[in-house]
Formats: sequence, structure tokens, C-alpha cells
Amino acid sequence: MPSPCPRCIPHTGRRVLRDYMPEQHREFFGNQQLLYFAAQDPATGTVWASVLAGAPGFVSSPTPRLLNIAGHSHMAGDPAAAFLVPSSSIGLLGLELHTRRRNRLNGTVLERLQDGTLLIAVDQSFGNCPKYIQARQVELDPQQLQHMSTQAAVGARHGTGALEPELRRLIAAADTFFLATSSSNASSNCSDTSPASSIDTTTAAVVPAASFAGITPSVAQSTTAGAPLQLVVGANGEVTGKGWVPLQPTKAACGLDMSHRGGAPGFLTVSEDGKSLHWPDYIGNDMFNSLGNLTLNPTCGLLFIDWATGDTVQLTGNAHVDYDDTSLPGAKRAIVFEVVTWRHAAKALPFAKITFLDASPHNFGVLNASEMSSNAAAAATIAAGEWLRCTDVRLEADGIKSYVFEASAAMRAAIAAGRPPYQPGQYASFDFQLPEPAGNNLQTASEAPASTAHDGKTTPDTENPLTPSQPTPGAARQVSKAASQILQAAAVVVNRTWTISSHPSETVASGRFSITVKKAGRVSTHLWQSMRPGQHVRFKGVGGTFTLGAGSERPMLLIAGGIGITPMRTMFLECIKQHRPATLIYSVSCASEAAFLQELRQAASAANAAAATGAPVAAAAVASVGQKHVAAALLAAPPYQVHLVVTRNALSLQSEVVQTPAHTMANEDNAAAVLPPIVHHGRVTSDMLAQLVPGSAQCDVYLCGPAAFMEAVTDMFMGQLGHAHEPLTESFDY
Repeated sequence: MPSPCPRCIPHTGRRVLRDYMPEQHREFFGNQQLLYFAAQDPATGTVWASVLAGAPGFVSSPTPRLLNIAGHSHMAGDPAAAFLVPSSSIGLLGLELHTRRRNRLNGTVLERLQDGTLLIAVDQSFGNCPKYIQARQVELDPQQLQHMSTQAAVGARHGTGALEPELRRLIAAADTFFLATSSSNASSNCSDTSPASSIDTTTAAVVPAASFAGITPSVAQSTTAGAPLQLVVGANGEVTGKGWVPLQPTKAACGLDMSHRGGAPGFLTVSEDGKSLHWPDYIGNDMFNSLGNLTLNPTCGLLFIDWATGDTVQLTGNAHVDYDDTSLPGAKRAIVFEVVTWRHAAKALPFAKITFLDASPHNFGVLNASEMSSNAAAAATIAAGEWLRCTDVRLEADGIKSYVFEASAAMRAAIAAGRPPYQPGQYASFDFQLPEPAGNNLQTASEAPASTAHDGKTTPDTENPLTPSQPTPGAARQVSKAASQILQAAAVVVNRTWTISSHPSETVASGRFSITVKKAGRVSTHLWQSMRPGQHVRFKGVGGTFTLGAGSERPMLLIAGGIGITPMRTMFLECIKQHRPATLIYSVSCASEAAFLQELRQAASAANAAAATGAPVAAAAVASVGQKHVAAALLAAPPYQVHLVVTRNALSLQSEVVQTPAHTMANEDNAAAVLPPIVHHGRVTSDMLAQLVPGSAQCDVYLCGPAAFMEAVTDMFMGQLGHAHEPLTESFDY
């Protein structure tokens, strides 16, 4: 759909926006070397996008509702830094390029010291998905970093209107830029009663004095039941007062927000006269922070970084969202930005070394603007991708199928080098062409008539000789021809990701990997109805950070809701491989929808039998926990357990459970007898979790499933079960 769904946005906001930073975000910000920010000139309303830099630790969080940024971290002569003053709004983005993690924080500056140290109160804290982020390893020069903000801004130039040719080339080649927006024009339209932050002194208690030594008394705005209130930060750095103190309304923040935009080089185009920019808006988190702000206030700022030199380009201007413009590949809509002012600073960031790791597997293709009308040119300029052949389709459970593909070139290279082709929990990214009119069936490339598929049962493809071991001469040309034919009939590129449901060891052994898809939505419905062995899809790559944490020996608790079982299958098998105790709780509407149940129980039974012979796994579990009553419970229970939770009453488990084929790991063909079914009826509750996993507080908890399911389970852990850390989650919302 071309425009945001008004019903989706409030639900998404309530689910993901917090007025505090979870522990993961606090640690994340403390590890950053670059911190991107949005600031606004209160006199003119001009919005600036910029970046702060420092050694890891220059950003810290003394409490979940406060962020501290060390001084001398701004670029020399940066105009945006001048507007970071007490009571001003600030939008922050932390982006860890090498892991593609990003978290955002919108807040209010409580205090600024003479050296530029900032104390910021949290208004909104939320995470974003890893899509469209190009992975880079950033190394800063420690010596240059010490003098970054104090040295003269050598080589800085600025102007108005049209961009110079050099800047046009830099921007046209960019694969990343940053967008700063504001909900209001600060010079005339800010709300006089809106809160600036939401710090609760009844829970925030005392901030250690050492964290903010020398800070003068300050005032932070907040609200309870809509009434403006204040919090006093004393000269000794402590939060004083035992409750809320009424405060007269003051001019408040203007909803500043900082976001990332990425794509293949050339995804953003510059007009011939250099006065405007045009870029696609891809499918993302459905939060619409930036687009919502631009709808209210077109004033915005852009930041471009030349990763090779450390040069920065800052633009200010006005942007218009064209909800009907889907002319660019992958675009759900498009943005046109009119340049008002520009600033170019040479070597503004003290880069010692920047290593490009890889492009985002979600990137769409790019088109030369002068050739947009040519279908042949469109086919020729689609971004790099690899056509992979489907080799098998199988039914896993009611409404769930697995699709097996040949391993990609990158996977094969990793295997040849002795590395795993991917990590358990990662996803595979694919591009599809949506033809016009909208009622047409979605198409994929196919070289020749392939086998038929009926209800997941496949017939061997005897007419298509293309196999991984014996590629057909001219196969690449045939795929390109088929792809070109599809492109000629298509107007929109759709990118979809699915968790890889095969374990890396299975791909090493077979040269194939699989995804598992629930029939829901247009693309997945197409796969269900049309995909069969012999057909090809365009594969973009592997990504994702929802993987097992390195170095931890704590027992694992994996909780899956519905199709959320896909990453949990590979993680559970990986835990067995690592001799790491694991409990899987799998919630489904009815037992017939439980994919992989039989094979996971077989794998758990075999691992438990092996552990019983020498008990190395149980011993590791006890050593990891360290609590006597919990250790006793773990010793009494098998180290690997699979619990099925059925939310609807089942007439008969035997009649409902789908007998799926075994896809167990290598050397598990002689598995011990399968454990009897462990089935629980009803919904996952805190009492159920406490009973099934009495030591859950000492487990690493991973959670995947529908949004409402993950939200409810997270609330249980943080509320009734009293966990200190939220479960690690994987979302289907992007």
C-alpha cells in the first residue's frame, strides 16, 4: 500500500516505544564510537543532522532514564552543536555498523557543561531493524580524536542553493545517509505544554555523584496524568526530591528524531541542477517517525559521510513525501528534498581505518534516472543478486512449508574455507517482482518446466537437468532472460526475509539450505501456490543478529510462538552440538500446526541419552547456575526438553500431530526412543514458565513469535518473574 496504515502506527508505537532504556540499549550506547544526532535552531526552525565521535565509553547511562555524553565530541565548527543547550530537544541514533544494530533515543538536554558534556533525559527509546545497513568496521585515530572539536575547521565550506559538482558526485555515490526531522517549526509552532522528558524520581532514586560531577542544578520536565512536573538535579550530581514538584509550563521540545537511510550506491539521485534530491522509502518498521514529522513539518537536515576520507556534508532544506511515487525499485513511496543550505567539511571525522564488510542483503536495485522508461535498462541495472534454484518443497505442518535451495556462492565459499555458511538464527533475503495489475499472480524465474507440487508432495524434475553438480550450459543466460521477461511485466520489487530453518551443518553436508514459510500474505501465498523444484528466486544474502551469544555457558530457554519456531529449531540443535542445556517451549494454536516437533523431540531424546552416559551436560548446567535449589532441579530434569503448549483444546494429540520427516543433524540416525509427548494446554503463563523452568532467571532467554505474543511473554519475565533483563527477541515486523 502506498501510504501508512493508520491502524498499525499506534499499535506499533505502544509496543516498541519506551520512556527508559532497557539494559541492552544502555550497554549498546556505551560501546559506540559514533553517535548521530538531530538538533534544531530555535530562532529559525532549521533542523541539522550531525554526528559526535569518541572512544568507546564516551557515551554512558547512569540510570535507565539518563544518558551522559562526554565533552569535546563534536566536529570542529559544527553548527548543530551550538543548539545542544539545556531544555533543547535532541534526537539520537546509535548505529553499530559491523553488526547492523541500531537503537534510537529522543530526549531533552538537561545540562551542558563548559567542555560540552551533555546530560540527556530520555523521552523515547526504541530499537530498529537491521535492514539497508551496509556493514563497516570503523576505527578512529585516538590522537586526532583528542583534538577533533577544538582544532580549527580547516577546509570547511558552505553555501546556499545548488550543490557544487564535487558534492553532487559524493551524494550520488552514497549508500548511507542520515535524516534529521522535527514535528514542529521551533521558531513558531512548538507546543507550550508538551513534556520534555519522563523521569520518575520515585523509581530513578539517586544518580551517582561521580557520574555528573560539577553539574549545576537543573530542571527536567515530565508529566503525570498530563500535569507538568519537575525533577531537580543537585550540584553534587544527585537527583534530589522524593516525588514530583509542580512546575509552570515552559516551551518544550519539538519532537526531534534522527534516522538512517541506506541502499545500493545510487539509490539516492541528485537533480541535474543540484538543487534537489530524490530517494525511495523502503518497507521498514512501520513506525513512520521521520515521515510523520515531515508531514507536520517539511524542514529537515541530512548528513552524508565519505567513509574513505572522513569528509562530511550537511544539508538543510525541506522535504516532501510523495505517497504515490513508486517509480524507484523497492519504493513504497518517495521523498523529494529541496536544498536550502549546505556545508562540506574535509576530514571532519578522525578515521584511522574503515573496512567495508558487505552490503545489506535487503538492498534493492537502482535505476539510472534517464533510463527509467527502458525495461531493458531496468533489467540490466538491477542490483547484484544471485538466482538460486529450488530443489525441494515439503510440508512441515498445517499451513507451513519448507523450501530448499542450492547454497549460494558466499555459503559455498565459507564452507570451502572451513567456516560455517551462516549462524543459527540468521535469515535469508530474497527479492520478488510484483507484476501489474495488482491482481496478477506473483512470478519467479524458471528456466524450464519443473516438477509439479501438490500439498507439499513433490515429483522429481526429470525435464530440468540443472543441478548443483551438473550446471546446464547457458543456464545463466536462461535465468537472465527469464528475469528480464519478469521485469518487463513488473513495476514493484518486494524484498522478503525468512529465517534459515536448516542448521549450518546440514548445509555443509548437503550443499543446500532451507527456509520455512507460513501461508500468510501475498508473497508467502505465492510460494505456497506456485513455487516448485526447478524454479529460481533472486537471493540477496544472509543477515541478522538474532544468534546465540558467544562465550555464555548459561542454560538456554527458547520460547517460540507459531512460525517463530524457525530460528529456534537451529538454535536448539546448536545447543545440543555445543553441549549446552536448552529448554524449548513451543506455543501453537493446535498441535497440527507444530512444525519440526517430532524431529526436535528425537534430537532431545538422543542428546539426553548421550548425556546420561557421562553426564557432561548436566554438570555444565549445574556449574552455570550456582543456586542449590535450581541446581537440584536441573540435575533431576533432562538437559534438553521440548514442551508443546496448545492454546486450543485438542480432541486427540495423536490425531493432530503432523508426522513430519526427520531432518535431524548428522550422526543422529540411531536416535534413542522418542520421549513421550510433553503437551500443555492453555496459554503460556508466568506460573507455567516457573514450573517448567524454575531457574529461568539464570538462563539466556530467546523469544520469537507474533508481536502480541512476544510482548506478553516479555511482560511476564520483567513483571511476575522479576527478571533483570528482557529476553532477546526476533521480530517479523520488517
